[in-house]
Amino acid sequence: MFIIRRGAAEVLAADSSGALRRVAALEPGNVIGEMALFTGEPRRADVRALRELELLEIRKPVVQRLLSANPLLVEAFSRIIVGRQTQLGPVAEPASGGGKAAAGESIIQRIKRFFNLS
Repeated sequence: MFIIRRGAAEVLAADSSGALRRVAALEPGNVIGEMALFTGEPRRADVRALRELELLEIRKPVVQRLLSANPLLVEAFSRIIVGRQTQLGPVAEPASGGGKAAAGESIIQRIKRFFNLS
């Protein structure tokens, strides 16, 4: 996952015809890659820099320690992911493989499974 420290980007997702559509504009403080980091699922959109970006990278082991120390964060992060999925929903097709198989599983359950939390 990356946090935008400086610059601007846009999120692009393919619609049902395969054409890329802009679904979000990102500025400093916004995050990129949170859905893949927290669930392990393939990405559903592309991010393109609009201006030079300075990013802060957060890797899975760091998040693992945070979630283990504070399990209430799972719910907070799940709300962010649900919001992003809602934003992509009308445009992006669900990820193949794990996305369809996990459709009946809640985001909270997927996060807990991916990070081996009980």
